[in-house]
Amino acid sequence: MKNNFLKTISNKFLIIAFFTTILTACANEPKQMVLSAQIPIYNSIAYMGKSAKIKISDLRNKAYIIAIHRKGEASELIPVSRSLVDVIGGSYKKALINSGLKNSSSSNSSIHLTIDEAKIDVDQKMVTYKTVDQLTLTVRVTSEKGVFTKTFNNKGKSDGGLSADLAVLERNFNQNMTKLLLKIINDSEIQEFLEI
Repeated sequence: MKNNFLKTISNKFLIIAFFTTILTACANEPKQMVLSAQIPIYNSIAYMGKSAKIKISDLRNKAYIIAIHRKGEASELIPVSRSLVDVIGGSYKKALINSGLKNSSSSNSSIHLTIDEAKIDVDQKMVTYKTVDQLTLTVRVTSEKGVFTKTFNNKGKSDGGLSADLAVLERNFNQNMTKLLLKIINDSEIQEFLEI
């Protein structure tokens, strides 16, 4: 009887330990920022008949965008699920091609989009937070006319109660990224600088 009692307690302990381990592992799942630029597909002929080599590069030396700062603690750095070059570059190239541009490696013209800055700094207090975000992209167009460079910025600030919500930070950043890319795609100076 004593052995059965010990086996029952031992089995219950193992079951409790197993579920505790699983719950702890789920609770400590690593955070990642999900990036997505949702540029609407529209019929534009802004780049029709023009061709260029398209290049995208990230000048930042960070694998994260969000940094959460708490007093007396090391900053919590949240990495991105996909690289900015993939997200921004893929969306930008697709939008240019949808607007009539021919992406050609043999073209004499080129469009080089660089990611200069992409960050969200969160100052987390006990019951409030403040965020400062910035996205800076530079476009360098080379054609027979010469070289044209233009920088595009999107800066924002927000604050709220309790703690910053990762989903809200993602949504705001993705919306701002989409707006900035649309602004670049529709920029008349860039369009006019490319040779036909």
